[in-house]
Amino acid sequence: VQGKVRVQFGLRGLGVAPAGSTGVAADGTGHHHLLVDAPLPAMDQPLPKDEHHLHFGKGQTETELTLAPGKHALQKRQAITPQSVLRCR
Repeated sequence: VQGKVRVQFGLRGLGVAPAGSTGVAADGTGHHHLLVDAPLPAMDQPLPKDEHHLHFGKGQTETELTLAPGKHALQKRQAITPQSVLRCR
């Protein structure tokens, strides 16, 4: 891959909402994170916010990346609201 790459996020069973959303409308929602050429941190650790750990806390569902020529690893992590975590337990 080289140049611009369009990434579209999808998920099932949860909705997308901005980070920090609360209340009944936020239940079952979250936002996306994209890791670019970075190992996946432990699930109990916060994600850094840098060029390898992209946060989409406004509820975005797509982005465009400009990548250097070569192979790249992209990993998606979904952040969910505390209400959703409690409901899933």
